[in-house]
Amino acid sequence: MADDYRRSVELERRIFELDNKCATLRAEKPDDDYLQNASSILEKLKTYYRHGGESSSLPKLLQDYTQVVLDITFYEENKLVDQEFPEDTAPFKIQQLLQDLTEPEVLAGRLVPSQEVQSVLGLELLECLYWRRGALLYMYCHTLHQRKQWIKKNKATFLKCLQEGVRYLMRMLQVRNSVKLNDVKYEDCSMDSTERKEDRLHFRDIGTQILHKYVLACEGPLQGQGWNTENAKEILTKRQTRCSSDATLDVTGPSLDNLSVDMQFYIMSFLSPQDLCRLGATCTYWRLMVRDPVLWKFFLCRDLPLWPSVDHLSLPQVDSSGSPLQEDSEMSFDYMAEYLRVCPASRDQWRQQPKAPFDTVTSFFHSLIPVSAEPQLAMFGPGLEQLEVSLMNVIMHSSHILPIAGIPQRQFDGADTERERARLEQLSLRSKIFLYQEESESNIPLCLNPVFYQVCQAVSGFIFVANAEKQRGTDKDWEEERAQIRVMLDRGMGASSRPLLVLSCVSRETAERPRTPCVTMAHQLQLSALPNPWMVQDTAAETLRGLLDGIKWLLRHSGVRL
Repeated sequence: MADDYRRSVELERRIFELDNKCATLRAEKPDDDYLQNASSILEKLKTYYRHGGESSSLPKLLQDYTQVVLDITFYEENKLVDQEFPEDTAPFKIQQLLQDLTEPEVLAGRLVPSQEVQSVLGLELLECLYWRRGALLYMYCHTLHQRKQWIKKNKATFLKCLQEGVRYLMRMLQVRNSVKLNDVKYEDCSMDSTERKEDRLHFRDIGTQILHKYVLACEGPLQGQGWNTENAKEILTKRQTRCSSDATLDVTGPSLDNLSVDMQFYIMSFLSPQDLCRLGATCTYWRLMVRDPVLWKFFLCRDLPLWPSVDHLSLPQVDSSGSPLQEDSEMSFDYMAEYLRVCPASRDQWRQQPKAPFDTVTSFFHSLIPVSAEPQLAMFGPGLEQLEVSLMNVIMHSSHILPIAGIPQRQFDGADTERERARLEQLSLRSKIFLYQEESESNIPLCLNPVFYQVCQAVSGFIFVANAEKQRGTDKDWEEERAQIRVMLDRGMGASSRPLLVLSCVSRETAERPRTPCVTMAHQLQLSALPNPWMVQDTAAETLRGLLDGIKWLLRHSGVRL
């Protein structure tokens, strides 16, 4: 029930935001048919929410919401076309329109996760969303093609617009005609029935013939009529060069080069990023193909939840849906470079660069200097108390993993029972490390308890144990944890160079209880706003998996040479 209410509230907020936008646009042109249609649908939706409609009609509400988005964006697109895509404002406006036309699909997937998007929105609306995005980019590229100077300066942006537009139009065609496994018969795979199969069409050869005829016609009967053959001749030259190079290779049978573009992208989606980079190193054609932003956005969204750690140098600049966090549009955002920057394999490679000879000598002399004191670390956070398996108890009894110098013998009666009861009853207890506002039920700390001032100033690093189990609470819990980190790392307590290790901890690793991804944990805790170096490491309390990796990182950033 809580999830249904949250989804309904989110859609209601979006509807009222659209209503304000529609009213502003109607003030510019009150008699526009599309804005009038959008306004009438919005009135029905607002009336529905005022009378407390049921959440079971969420798909119908999403369909009406999508129709409103299509009507409003159509008016804005026409206005942009009439202005011939001004160079100063068109890129930002196109980015905004693409985001608006993408939002219904994203909302349908998030608010109705139990159904496919096409069954929620319907085939026609989904096709229209893809068509409108592809057509918008087509019109934009058609206008830019006449601005030769602009293209020379912004060739990469122009090519990305073309690729993105083609991808949207291909997605539109695949809404109704996607290839399914049951569409392929056994005889299609048979080697003995070739006589019943028609010869495959060679589209590249047909295109070459058409271009030749086009050039002959323009330079013959149509000469002097203003027809341009520069692009056609350039394509024919590249095609001829490629054919001559292919002729030197003894290749028989079908190859990846002979497949259609959509089939090539489909096959590439099953390759690993390492294989894609090797494929891109073969020739110019594949170097351009493997840089497709949609492909790397797919890899980024697929692999982000699986990465076991992320730190202040490798936090992806995208959200969970793959959209850039900065002002950059999806067209100008380099998803391939971002993936290679933050993925664990590349991350370890560029951080383990060979040292210069003098660095090795310097490290040797530093190792001869005795360290004045061992690093002292402070561990805190709700994950120490909220999990079924106590991380501290497992650490204390796992001397084969972390040797223990000694355990305090003094006991504090009652504290453990109080914490266990709070965990079972899902109550939120205040940590005695912090001070809170008097006569307030809020668990957001105001400052550090003076008793712990000296301890906090003496430590060389911090360990924050976060509860990474999925059913962990609300946005209020995130705010409390952000406040605890902010108070503990206050600059008045010590240097901002002291590292913070966030253990994204679960009791045990099970498929039935998936964890919160470490990237999501970093974004929710707003760690990117901290001046301190930080790292989020996935950990399991029962097995201590990942704990040593986090401790090594913490010691290394605390000045300990491992």
